[in-house]
Amino acid sequence: MQVDRVLDRQARGRELGVLVDAPTEALVMRGELELLHHEVRQPGNERWVVALATVVRDAGGPITAERAVAEMLRRCRPDNDLFADFERASGLGSKPELRTMLHLVLGAVRRGLVEVDDDALQAALRSRRSGTLSRLILRPVPQEHDHVQE
Repeated sequence: MQVDRVLDRQARGRELGVLVDAPTEALVMRGELELLHHEVRQPGNERWVVALATVVRDAGGPITAERAVAEMLRRCRPDNDLFADFERASGLGSKPELRTMLHLVLGAVRRGLVEVDDDALQAALRSRRSGTLSRLILRPVPQEHDHVQE
């Protein structure tokens, strides 16, 4: 397996005989591979954007950003390497700042992985209050057009 193919930013490569002809699914696959295998991790927080979006997708419906972030962190805490990676990627200790969490939400929205009301997101980005995440509702994005071919 070539790491370059796993991390192909344009999602046009083949991996294990499966062609992922869907940029969104390729992004998710790459992010999940980075979370699972530390040797293929790239600088930045894209894998954490994917981790947050995965929690939203698994919720199956609307979820507050606060619950999504808490669940994302709960999922990674048993794995010390993974949690240490989150601390390094976010530049924070064990208690993430509101600003960092909002940037993860914004990253997931910009990549088309979750939906959120634009006005609510803009208000949250301007706010510095701790309750901001509890009022921000995230929704999974339907992936009807994405498909996987073998």
